[in-house]
Amino acid sequence: MAIDNTQIMQNRSDNFTEFKKPVYDFEDLLQKTNILQFAHKNKKNIQEITNGSYIWGTIKLIAKNLFSGDFWKIAFKAPSIYKIFQNYDKPEMQKLLVEETSLLEQVGKNKEITKELLNDLVFTQDDEQTKLLKQVTGATIDLLGDKDVRDKLKTELVNNYFKFSLNSFDRERFIDNFVEYEKSQITDKIKDEEGLAKLLKAKSDIRLGDSNYNLQKVVKSLNANPTGKQISDKLKPQLRKELEVLGVETNTIDGLTHEAETLSLQGAQKILQDKYNEVLGQKIKGVHDRIIEDIRQNGAVTNFDSYVSDILREHAKYIVDVQEPLYQQNYIDDYVRFHQENDSSKSVEELEAEAIQNSYNIAPDYMRLTQNVLRVVDSLPDQDTTNIIEAVEAANPNLKTVLRTRGKELINFAKDSIGDSGYYVRMMGWLK
Repeated sequence: MAIDNTQIMQNRSDNFTEFKKPVYDFEDLLQKTNILQFAHKNKKNIQEITNGSYIWGTIKLIAKNLFSGDFWKIAFKAPSIYKIFQNYDKPEMQKLLVEETSLLEQVGKNKEITKELLNDLVFTQDDEQTKLLKQVTGATIDLLGDKDVRDKLKTELVNNYFKFSLNSFDRERFIDNFVEYEKSQITDKIKDEEGLAKLLKAKSDIRLGDSNYNLQKVVKSLNANPTGKQISDKLKPQLRKELEVLGVETNTIDGLTHEAETLSLQGAQKILQDKYNEVLGQKIKGVHDRIIEDIRQNGAVTNFDSYVSDILREHAKYIVDVQEPLYQQNYIDDYVRFHQENDSSKSVEELEAEAIQNSYNIAPDYMRLTQNVLRVVDSLPDQDTTNIIEAVEAANPNLKTVLRTRGKELINFAKDSIGDSGYYVRMMGWLK
């Protein structure tokens, strides 16, 4: 059963409303001052304040900037800045900062200053995990120096910031954003029926993969050496759910499950594959018929954008309504299993409550950010990223090199941070 996210989504929506004013104030500051240069100039005073010398550090900061216009503009907006720092770890605030401000652009224009500030004010530890984080962060900042990359990364972060229940507080806006983003990722413009058929199949394969995973999961949930009947009894209700999501009529589902008295995993997967092929064929025929009708009415079809948008829109609805709740439930199940196998003293109910709460904050996690950035890097033509893809210096290797060569460490980082989630290990496994 999918998690009831109603209250969480209402809280998230309320946070967006509450956080908009301080974020807009911050954007006004970004436009009227250079906050990064100001922070760099006053780095020592800021370190004093953050290290505990609040009163003395503040006095010196004011004295040093008594006649600075930027300082007084920043001081005037202090309540808004404080609100941002107070809620910096909330995904709603982070998403707004990415989506509604020019922060990424300012960082891109002040790359070296930003790296220095992060190293001096944030990355103070010298352990291996911090070193890895510094490398990935430094390479990400390098990416922000290129406008095209910056725009792609911004779109990626905005559209994927919530891993679970993605933008479900604003479902229609997510769907519109998803269509726009996915269209931007299609490098070869679709200009014929064959291209549309390939796109339909690609989205169908994603859904089939989710359905097959669900079937495998229910079989794995059984004790060792289950009987054929036990496997069949577990598979039949799950197969019914998958066929319902696919849109198969109830009478047809009843017939399929009744015919298979004892259902094996292989048999269930074959039924699924056949039905996915059948539905895909119907969709491809529907597109063909629509093209024929458009040609009949207009004489020709010169632009396939509307066909592409409709395919992507349907898939966006699947993501919001089916895939995100599924991934959330998978995460919760994996979290509980991991802690039980490691002799946790907590009850299943306590672990589930922890996992649900964790799931709402995974998106701004370090792992999610690296995945987003890697997608942007991989989507760019090589000639656009020569200076990034080829490591400039050993102290700051490029992002792709870090992810490719240290993938195992990243997976271990994920395990330490969120538990040995089967979904996350699979997600990052291709980096090994």
